Amino acid sequence: MGEAHRAGEVLRLGGGGGDDDVVGVDSVAFDEHLSQAVAALGGLPPVERLVERLAGGGEASDVEQAELSQMKHHFGDAAGEEDANGGMADGAVGEGVDEAGGFAVDFDPVGDDGASQSGSVQVLGSESMRPAVTACAEDFMTRNPDADIIVKGGGSGDGVAALLHGIVDIGMTSRELSKRELDYAGGRGFAVSIFPMALDGVTVVVNHANPVATLSIDQLREIFTGKIRNWRELEGFDGEILPFARAAGSGTASLFGERALGEEEYGPSVERLPTNEAIVAEVATRPGAIGYAGLGALRVGGDRIKAVALTASAQPAVIATPATIIAGTYPLSRKLYLATAGAPLGTAKAFIDFCLSASGQALFEHVGYVPIKSAAR
Repeated sequence: MGEAHRAGEVLRLGGGGGDDDVVGVDSVAFDEHLSQAVAALGGLPPVERLVERLAGGGEASDVEQAELSQMKHHFGDAAGEEDANGGMADGAVGEGVDEAGGFAVDFDPVGDDGASQSGSVQVLGSESMRPAVTACAEDFMTRNPDADIIVKGGGSGDGVAALLHGIVDIGMTSRELSKRELDYAGGRGFAVSIFPMALDGVTVVVNHANPVATLSIDQLREIFTGKIRNWRELEGFDGEILPFARAAGSGTASLFGERALGEEEYGPSVERLPTNEAIVAEVATRPGAIGYAGLGALRVGGDRIKAVALTASAQPAVIATPATIIAGTYPLSRKLYLATAGAPLGTAKAFIDFCLSASGQALFEHVGYVPIKSAAR
């Protein structure tokens, strides 16, 4: 991945786009992800429906006018949080993280006015992040009974598209936003704030009965492009290789494509599945299967799967562990992010702060990820 970003920093640059960059030249990919995001949310949220009605000549109530005013402030004025040098202004970093990158001992659910948090926050995106963020939402709502944190998956592409279009408050993404996506946000009058939540390693897994324990990145490429089709070619058993990969729009698929496939395409024998858990389930039941998933999904397979050690550029074989992921020696390491349009406000900000608190980070760790605070040590 590119240069690490400090929590709360407004991004100006992004990683490569590829198939999973949701803002294409003709915006076709963006529209597809946007449609999927709207469907996942059960239709357009109230403010979006209001915009459509006003465009048709309808009128807004006083309450709806207040919602529109808040939306205008969020997507127009929030970008002004930057200082004259292009960095975030003082106080723009989430309360769960101090200026030195340290973490609060725990999260205080009481707001500045002494009241608990309230209101609804829509969160959508990465399937890899969904279990951990859902756990954080449940804990946050227990502490703040008047708050409603709605978390839905669909993939990083859907989350980024929904965020850029103003449909959700927070996007979950397991990849960096591309330059085109960030430029699209700038064209709409806001900058994207990104908050690293955890570290992850996209882990290559095979069935526990498979004797193959180590693969090179080159061998992975040949497997998933269809050039190697039998395990005996890799000193395994005589059997067909059954490769499983994430569907397009997934941040996990984006990283695997960038670092393992390079410029090549998936072969016709690769079956694309919507979630990491679905891939792990297939590998657990099929002796010839191989797939990849984030650390948080490996629990689905239990002892019926095993992680494969990877070699890259003639380096020693490395397996995905917290130590190798923190050190960056595992070749498919990555960060998991929450993102907002402009600086987060109100309950959305409080929820991000909670995710970065000791309690929230413990939930990410419980799901299987490496807390982001580990990278700062």
